[in-house]
This record gives sequence, C-alpha cells and structure tokens, in this order.
Amino acid sequence: MGFFDFNQLFVTWVSFFFSIFNTMIRPIIILFFLAFVQLYFGQNKERIAELEQKLKTDQPQDKIAEITFELSQLYELSKEPSDINKAIEYAQTSISISNNINYTTKKIKAIHQLGKLYRNKGNYDQALIHHNQGLNIAKEYANQKAIATAYINIGKVYAASKQEELAKENFLNAIKIGDKIKNPLIKSIANSSLGDFNKQLNKDNISTQYYIEALDNILQTDNIYMQGIAYKNVGLMQNQTNQKEASATSFKKALQKLEIVNDKKELSEINFFLGEFYQDIKDYDNAIIYMKNSLGFAELSGHQEFIKKGYENLANVYERNNDFKNAYNYQKYYCAIKDTKLISELEAQLEIERKNGEIALINQQRRIELEAERTRTYILLFIAIIVLIFSITLYYNLRQKNKINKDLAFATKAANKSKQEKEEFFTFTSHEIRTPLNAVVGMTQLLGKTNLNEIQTKYLKTIKSSANNILFLVNDVLDLAKLEKGAIKLESVNTSIREIVSELVNSLSFKTHDKAVVLSYDIDDKVPNYIKADPLRINQILLNLTDNALKFTKVGTVQVKVTLVEDNDESATLNFTVKDTGIGISDEKIEKIFESYQQASIDTTRHYGGTGLGLAITKQLVELMDSKIEIESKVNHGTTFSFTIQFPKSEASVEELVIDNNVEPLSNISILAVDDTDLNRSIFYDLVYSKENNVNVTLAEDGKRALELCKQEKFDVIMMDLQMPILNGFETTDQIRKDVNSPNQNTPIIAMTAHVIEGVSKRCDEVGMNDYIAKPINISILFKKIKQYIETSNPQQKEVTLPPQKPANNEVELKTQLVDLTSLSELVGGNSTKIIKYIDLFLKNIPNDFALLKEQFEAQNWSECAKTAHKIKGNASYMGIQQAKELLIEIEKLKKEVGDVDKNIDIVDELGVLLNQSIEHLNLIKQNLII
Repeated sequence: MGFFDFNQLFVTWVSFFFSIFNTMIRPIIILFFLAFVQLYFGQNKERIAELEQKLKTDQPQDKIAEITFELSQLYELSKEPSDINKAIEYAQTSISISNNINYTTKKIKAIHQLGKLYRNKGNYDQALIHHNQGLNIAKEYANQKAIATAYINIGKVYAASKQEELAKENFLNAIKIGDKIKNPLIKSIANSSLGDFNKQLNKDNISTQYYIEALDNILQTDNIYMQGIAYKNVGLMQNQTNQKEASATSFKKALQKLEIVNDKKELSEINFFLGEFYQDIKDYDNAIIYMKNSLGFAELSGHQEFIKKGYENLANVYERNNDFKNAYNYQKYYCAIKDTKLISELEAQLEIERKNGEIALINQQRRIELEAERTRTYILLFIAIIVLIFSITLYYNLRQKNKINKDLAFATKAANKSKQEKEEFFTFTSHEIRTPLNAVVGMTQLLGKTNLNEIQTKYLKTIKSSANNILFLVNDVLDLAKLEKGAIKLESVNTSIREIVSELVNSLSFKTHDKAVVLSYDIDDKVPNYIKADPLRINQILLNLTDNALKFTKVGTVQVKVTLVEDNDESATLNFTVKDTGIGISDEKIEKIFESYQQASIDTTRHYGGTGLGLAITKQLVELMDSKIEIESKVNHGTTFSFTIQFPKSEASVEELVIDNNVEPLSNISILAVDDTDLNRSIFYDLVYSKENNVNVTLAEDGKRALELCKQEKFDVIMMDLQMPILNGFETTDQIRKDVNSPNQNTPIIAMTAHVIEGVSKRCDEVGMNDYIAKPINISILFKKIKQYIETSNPQQKEVTLPPQKPANNEVELKTQLVDLTSLSELVGGNSTKIIKYIDLFLKNIPNDFALLKEQFEAQNWSECAKTAHKIKGNASYMGIQQAKELLIEIEKLKKEVGDVDKNIDIVDELGVLLNQSIEHLNLIKQNLII
C-alpha cells in the first residue's frame, strides 16, 4: 500500500462492528426481550398474588369489593380455562359484597364484568341475564350513563351471537342516551361497537362510516387515548377499502395521539401498519423506519404477535430492497422465534451478493486509492468556501434584520401612538362640542311644544336645521374613523333632492350676511321629485362642499346645481356641482386636497379655520356611492366640485319636517333610567314622565341599584348610561342579560352616551344592548327608538298635555359674573320650580364630588380623577359655570400627561375657590326665585 488511507480504515472498522453486532450482540438482545416478555406477563401474577394476600387480612367491605373486582379483571387476561373460572368467582364475590353494603356503582360494574366473562366463554344467555340486571339497576337509580353502558354491553352480546337487528337496536339506544345527556364518549363507544360489528359482517363501507362517527364524537372530548384508537380504527377500514392514502393519514394522526399517552402496544401496531403502507408503495426507506419503530415498541411492551411480525416483515422489506444481508439477519431472528430453518434460499442469494461485491471491490480499489486524496482536498476546499460565504451572508443578513426590526419597531410605535392620539382626539372633541349643543337642542324641543305661527315654525325649522348642521360637523370627526374601518352602511329611503338642497341653502344663508357673496341653487326641472337614496349622506356631502365654498369666497357667487344626466323607468342619473368664485387651489395642491387633515396651504387653517376633514370624508362618501368626485380650480378665479350618481326612482312622498311638538307621544309604558348624575336623571325624568299618558319613570343612581330594581319590577325599556361608578353600563347590562331569573332579561336596553364612536357601539352590541342614543338626547329620536323596541299596550295613544308651569320671574337676574342659568331656563321653558330643583341638586352633590376629586388627585389616581372631573364638568355646564368647566377640562387631561404635580395642585385649589364662590351666587339666585 502506497499510503495510509483513513477512509478505508474507517469503513473497515464500521463493517467489523456491525458484523460483531449482528452475529453476537443482536441474538443476546432478542433473548433479553423474550425474557422481558415473560417478565411482563409475570407482573400480572405478582399483582394477583399481592391482592389475594390482602384478602387474607382484615379489610373494609368496600375495599374487598374493589379488590375482588380487580382480581376478576386480572384473571380475565389469562387464556387458561381455570383462570377464567376464577375471574367469574371473583366477579360474583364483588357483586355479593357490593349488594350487602349498597355499593351500587361497584355492583353495576361487577355485574357487567361477569356478563363480559360469560360472553367471552360463549355463554350468551348468562351474559344477557347479567347485563340486563345491570341495566335494571341503572334504570332504578336513573343513572343515564350507566343505562347507556348497559345497552352497549347487551349490544356486544347480540353482536357476538350474530343477532344483527338486536345488536344494532341496543347500540342505537346507547347513542340516543348519549345525545340526550350530551356525552360524546358514550356515543363514540357505541358507534365504535357498531363499526366492530359491521366489520365482522364484512360490511366494510358501513363499518367505516360508524368508525368515522365514533371519531367525530370522541374529538369532542379530551380523551387522547380514545382519540388515537378511533383514528386507528378509521385507518384500518380505509386500508381495507383500498383508501391507502387516507388510511396513512389516519394512522399518522393516531400515532400523534398515542405518542402523548405513550401506549407502546398500540404504537407498535400503528407503526407496523404505516410500514406496510410504505412497503406497498415501494418506499422502502420509510417502510424500514416504521417497521423498526414497530419492532422496538413491541419488544418494550412484550407484544409477542408484533415482535414476530416485525422481524418477518423487516426481512421481506430488506429482500425487496435487494439488501440480502439484512434480510438474512432478520429472517434468522424470526426463525429463532418461530423455531424454523427456512432460510436456505436467502443464504444462496447472500453468497452470490458477497462474491459480486468482492469482484467489484477489487476492480475499483486502485481507482479509489488514486482519486481519494484529490477528492478529499476538493471537498475540504469546497466546504471552506461554502462556510465562508455562508458566514458572510449570515452576518450581513443579521445586520440587515436588526436594522429592519429596529425601524419596524419604531414605525409601529409611532403608528400606534398616532392612532391612539387620533382616537382620543375624536372622542374628546366630539364630546366637548356636543356639550354646548344641550342648550340649543333643548330649546328647540321645548319651543316646539308650544303653539307656533307660520313664521315661527319657519324660524324653528332653520334653527333645527342649523343645529343638525353643527352635529354634522361633529360627526365629521366620527365618520372619518368609521369610513376608514368600512363601518358606514348607506340607507336607501325616499328622498327629495329639492328639499335637501333648498334647506341646505337656507341654513347656510346667514354666512353671506357679512360678505358680498350670493348663495343660490339651480335644480333641473327634469330632476325626479323623489329618489331612493341616503338623505343624511347626500346632505353631508353637499354641506361640506357648500360650506367649504362659502369659507373661501369673499366676493362673488356660490352655486349648488343639480342636473339630470340620464333618465329611465327605474333610475335617474344626477350630476351635482358646487361652484364658487373664491381663492381657488393651485395645481400642486389639488392632489393633496382630499387627504385627511390637509388644507390648501399652511395659512389656510389660520385664516379660514377648519379641521381639514370635510373634503376627505366627502371623497370617501362619494366613492361609497360608486362615483368619483372631480375638481377644477384656478387660483383667484374659483373652484368647481362635481360628481355624478345613479339613483333608483321612487314615487313615494317624503314626509315634511315635523317639529317635536307633533311627535307621537309615549303611553302606557314604564322606563328605568340609570345615570349616576342627579341632574341628568332629573332632566330625563321631567322630559319623559307623563302622568296623563301613564308613562312611569323609575330612576337608579348606579348599576348596582339598577340590578336590584330589575329583580323587583318588569320594565318596558331601560335607558342605560355607560360611565358610572360601582358597575358601569356595560357590566350592568351583561349581568341583566345573564340573569335567567330576572323579569328584565330580555327587556330592550338603550345606551346613553356622548362617545358614539366605533368601538363603543360594538361593545354595546357585545353585551346585549339593543341600541344607543347620543347625548344631547333628542326627544324625537328617543321616542322613535323606544317605540321601535316595545309594543305599547294602548294603541289609542293620548295627546301629551304638559302640566302647567310656574312662569319664570322676569325680574330675577339668572346671570352673574360666575354662573349663567339662561340656557337652563330655556331648556325648562322658564319654569322657576325646576330651576330651583336643579340648583338644589347641584348644591347637594358638588361638595362631595369635589372632595372625592381632590382625594383622587392627591393619590395620583389619574384615571379615576379624570372620571370625577368629567362628572363635575357636566353639572357645571348646566349651571353655566364656564370658568370651572375650563379648569375641569385641564384636570381631565391629567390622565394622559401628568406633568408637574405641584403645578397642577394650583388648578385644583383654584377650582375649589371657584366652586365655593359659584355656590354663593347660586344660593342668591335661588333666594330671588323663591321670593
């Protein structure tokens, strides 16, 4: 030999090791596992001896019943007739003792054990006698699970005696009980038994269906072992019906389940079945893996049948794979177990293989020796290059990944912060703008209940329309969030374009009083009187565009024009144009003008105001109507917005605007109003309660009190505030809905909230609220919502007759340097008695509320502090204490930015002084009203 070859030496040593292993070590292992099998079965004998020894000592009767029952099961495992007889004797002893001490559950089990033993012996009559006895006892105690188990055992006896109809009937009885008591385990056992029985009758397809049903049942439980057995049964039948791929999938799922419980005997069988599958499709590598796994588990569990099958099948697989050496070895081990000598053919094939191998080795040895060194060098060099390239690539990728992760984390944090700030802005702004609308809405509602002439009605319509336009501006903030989430759904109701445009122009005409601007509209005579559309969104689009045009036009004209583009029997296509002669928009700004929070220039907001949301919302609403908004503009010459929409036609008339005094009143109902603020409760009570119409209003100051009232009395509707102490509106509603004994479990619940943004409405729906209404509450909308969810007991409703009100003392001044009760007076129609009532409520609550606020502030409990400030702010708004309201807004913000605590304590102290002075002023006004 010219040089020392380490590769050749390594191969030689490995071959030598496996030769020693196969000739010496492997037979020893076989003998070891055969001994293990004997030991495994010997363990049962040891347990039997242990239990029988216990019977010779003093034991309680219930313990003796359990020991004899276990001995019966252990003797059952033996195939010897004498052992089966002992199993029967021990089962009878367990029955006798259990009967004496009324140990019913053990008695039933022992009776069924005895029936099972007789069934295994082929004594079906005795088996039926005992199983029926167990059934009768179970029925006597109404134990549905035990009844179902008895039916299964009886069915197995009839199945063993090939009485098909009776077997099927009993198994189906068990399934019915399983359905009734919702026990999927019982159903699975019964369906599996039906599968076993049909398999005996060679009804493979029917058997497969029952096994699949059994699998579906057991998957509803957490019984991992039974799930594995169910998958195994399905796999066996799929294999039997030539569904090979499906059977392999089922066996693999069974393997996953049984690996969890580590049942080595079952793992041995399933690995063997998978080995057979791969053997059939000639994937011998996988076949060998699964066969070896099967053999290993069989040897560990002492599963003699599959130990023999394992060696035999491995020999066959190696032979088919032309690996005669391993085939010979495994056949030799199999024959050692079987005590046979059927290996002569394999020995001959192995000898031929050995000779051919020797010739091939001689012919290739010289070439291998010459090329080995060169090949090794190339391989080492190639590996070194690959490692170097891989290292460089890995280093670069890690650096890039770290950089990307940092950038992504920063961007995600910024995006989340921006989203959170925007949502807070939406909530805070909408709530703050809605608060001053209380006075406007309240005034129109109360004024609408008086007798009005034609001019006053017209003015009231204008006030109401203007108030609605303000609400539209507030809703811009809310609509943007909804549009971004796709939460806005368009309505399709009878709509008059003429009425929308004319009311829009009338409500905005006041904006031209201080300008040399003419606001007009032009509607094509061919435009249909009525179409199907969403009037709210059409008005919102035109309001945004027209208001925008008026804002940016100092001199000239603003015109809203509607033209008929196309007309047929079913639809009409209309073109809307809003044209102005204002400042115009430059070409480079036109593309960005529809983006959220964008204005034409950085000076626009300062000079003209606005949030920059109107056009963004308008564009998205137009696109929601399957159209596109177009814009033409020239700097200092004006701007034209236009869009075209196709609407379905409608011949129905549109109801005229109804002032609140014509709203159909409520009658014969009871309402529970839940709100933690005395002032809110009192105002709601005064606006809704009606003795003449039998409208009763019960008040609750918090969620806990509401739950108590809900258990005592049935209400027709519940009005629920969302922000309350103890239990908020969501928690209270959730408990009402879950209380099956409550008479109000299904009572309609309507939320009252000033935070009507996406998320709040979703939470209302999740806890079972029927609807929500925004604050300030519109009486017309409130009445309509209540009528929507309840059926009044008196269809002939009476007209509302308000009780006579005490006229206000016109000489009493309702406004001082600190308080202003003008809006409150307008809300209650100048009723002095109600003004005094609301002052008393404020004076009663404000000292306690402020003391709580100060305590929360000193404890730096910012979230609770903000809630209390919010509550005081609502009461201060009704009293017109504007300075206190501004300070409370600052305190509310502390939940987001704490800032300097020492500095902020000055705000709280200032608020305390201001509230004390306001109390003095209110007491003075109250005294004047009384006089």
